[in-house]
Amino acid sequence: MTTLATERPGTPSRDSGNADPRLQLVSLLTRSGVLSEAQQQRIERIRQKLPHRPVLSIARELGYADDAQVREVLKRHRLSVGIGSLLVELGYLKPAELEAALAIQAKDPAKPKLGDGLIDNRFIDERRFYEVLALQLGFQQVTPDYASIDRAKLEKVNLNWCAKNLVVPMRPTGPRPLVAMANPLDSTAREWAQSVFGPGIDIVIASRREILDAIATMGG
Repeated sequence: MTTLATERPGTPSRDSGNADPRLQLVSLLTRSGVLSEAQQQRIERIRQKLPHRPVLSIARELGYADDAQVREVLKRHRLSVGIGSLLVELGYLKPAELEAALAIQAKDPAKPKLGDGLIDNRFIDERRFYEVLALQLGFQQVTPDYASIDRAKLEKVNLNWCAKNLVVPMRPTGPRPLVAMANPLDSTAREWAQSVFGPGIDIVIASRREILDAIATMGG
């Protein structure tokens, strides 16, 4: 879980300024001991011949790394890699699908978030998207439901505001209040949550549909 008063968990990558997310990822796997330098060099040679091929897909096919290893490394390190690029590298999104979603986003005057466009246009399953977003941002992913939300706290706040900002209080697992958000980087929602639930809240991430469904249980 992530506390607002502290930095998000994970060690920032020394390659965070690199413009190519693929190079960031393969370099990180090498520094983490998943790949040897020789394996990294072989992956990069293949990538030069197949520039549109995700490097993680190459690493998996060569037997150098599996999904569990990649996820563990991503949990421990933060990269300045866009969510779209990360989804492509993990093999959950095709490059053409990312390009299509970006084109749709650019044409919409409201400039919706990329994730909303990917989900709404069925390029990716919503829960899978939030699973990768949680990895990217360093937040724990949860599934808010009738049993796990903090109904006592939810009864004291404006449900419409919670639904609009995709925020729901959860039953705490420690001394701090626990709040699930679909977008933990939304400063307005974070500030409101702090003012209502306390400045030392822990934040976890959940999909927008799961948050809305959890809030809807209060209306029954």
